[in-house]
Amino acid sequence: MDYLHYKGYHGSVEYSKEDECLCGQVLGLKDSLIVYEGNTLAELIEDFEAGIDSYLSGCEEHCIFPETSLIKRKISHPSAQLPLFAVK
Repeated sequence: MDYLHYKGYHGSVEYSKEDECLCGQVLGLKDSLIVYEGNTLAELIEDFEAGIDSYLSGCEEHCIFPETSLIKRKISHPSAQLPLFAVK
C-alpha cells in the first residue's frame, strides 16, 4: 500500500464506494484527526496537504505543539518494528 507524505506526516489512500470518492486520514496521530477526500488523486493530495497546513497553522495560532506522527517516531527509533505499516 502506498501512502501520502507531507511535512513528516503520512496519510492513507482509500476508496469510498458509498461516496464514490477517494478519501483518507493522517496516520499515527494519537489525539488529532485529520481527514481528506477528493474525486481525483490530485484533489486528494491537495486536500491532504491543505489539512496538514491547516492543522499546523491552528496549532501555531493557539500556541499548541503540533502532534507528530507516531509512525515517524517509531521508524526513527532503531529498535522499533512496524509489522502493519510500510513507509517509503
